Amino acid sequence: IVLESTSLNSFFNWLKMFN
Repeated sequence: IVLESTSLNSFFNWLKMFN
């Protein structure tokens, strides 16, 4: 579960880079 949360956080941070 912790890994999933970290992955989601990284994914959202990655999307922010494009915004």
